[in-house]
Amino acid sequence: MRIFDRFFESMCKSMPDFRKRTAVTLDGSESAGKGSRGDLRLNRAMEIMKEKGSLSNRIRIRASVKVKDSAFTPEMFVRVHLPIPAACDQQSDIRIESVFPENAKIAPEDAPQRTVCWEETLKENHEFSVQYSYVHTAVWHDTESALKKSDACKTFGTEVNPGTVSQEQTLSAGLNHKAAETVQLYAHSSNESSSSSLREFEVGVSDDLAELAPHIVFTPYIRALAAELSKGCETPLEKARNFYDFITLNFKYTYMPAYFSLEDIPGNCARTFTGDCGVFALLFITLCRCAGIPAQWQSGLAAEPDFIGGHDWVRFYAAPFGWIYADPSYGIGAVRAENEERRRFYFGNLDPYRMVANRAFQAPFTVEKKYWRTDPYDNQLGEIETAERGLMYEEFERRKEA
Repeated sequence: MRIFDRFFESMCKSMPDFRKRTAVTLDGSESAGKGSRGDLRLNRAMEIMKEKGSLSNRIRIRASVKVKDSAFTPEMFVRVHLPIPAACDQQSDIRIESVFPENAKIAPEDAPQRTVCWEETLKENHEFSVQYSYVHTAVWHDTESALKKSDACKTFGTEVNPGTVSQEQTLSAGLNHKAAETVQLYAHSSNESSSSSLREFEVGVSDDLAELAPHIVFTPYIRALAAELSKGCETPLEKARNFYDFITLNFKYTYMPAYFSLEDIPGNCARTFTGDCGVFALLFITLCRCAGIPAQWQSGLAAEPDFIGGHDWVRFYAAPFGWIYADPSYGIGAVRAENEERRRFYFGNLDPYRMVANRAFQAPFTVEKKYWRTDPYDNQLGEIETAERGLMYEEFERRKEA
């Protein structure tokens, strides 16, 4: 019998009663649980954003990777990538403060998956490191008030299960890639304050509505599920909220094997009601795109004063706001913390404790790798390859501090 090596941590995170019996304290606000320091931090950030309209943090991070001594041989060639902050709505004043070694190649700020890259023949083993800082601003979007203006949308959060949708069904949800019509529809319904977001949306509309094999695929099951969850909805915002409620009110967080080994991530998530932050994000993106709602992947780090770790979430487009955010994983964390206000907050909003490095799923690096990436879809931890092959995570050390 084989047991996943993070099963105990997974049980502690997904089963609050079990965690209480073990007396284990988990790191990170999303995992820490009700009444923890991280829980109170997120509540305070949410309150300030609602009161003042936004909240900003200057965040400084140092990250490094190093080939493990057991995998090192003198004169070995290595190509090393570490994620760094990308330009996006949330981030400004990005500063690459130091790199070691200094002969690094820094990707443009608008790279879809931004990295700093080194290529070196190692005479002696040493770490590769980068230190950077940036201002991260989280803006408050009052999606609750926007949704209350229409009572036509029924919430399916606790009523839909995989058994209600047959895989043989071929219901067609969404607009079937009629990108031009979608642009016109959203342009007429958006408000003046969203003009810059609308311009960005027009540039990327086809990609943000498209399938992207092997995971963002509109299978008959996904089409039927999106159609079922969209019943009674009149606006994209209402549909997106139903997708979010369906996931956050029904699904359980579990640590996942490497995505490299998984097939049809959104479909399997929708059937098993389990996943992690990236799995939930992919299901939300796939449902949105299938329903004609532009949606994008965002990922990087959750960067808090006492915790830093990889994380994934979603950016999607809906009038009257333009581009806004959803974090189904943090929504599920709020359910575990018995905090309905915060669950609703993460539909439309994010906290200001983030580092965005990746703005697209399954995108190449600026300095491309020759061999398979350890994570072919995302980049939170960094990558190292030699002249012969890519190294697996267990073959190199990774450190981060905020």
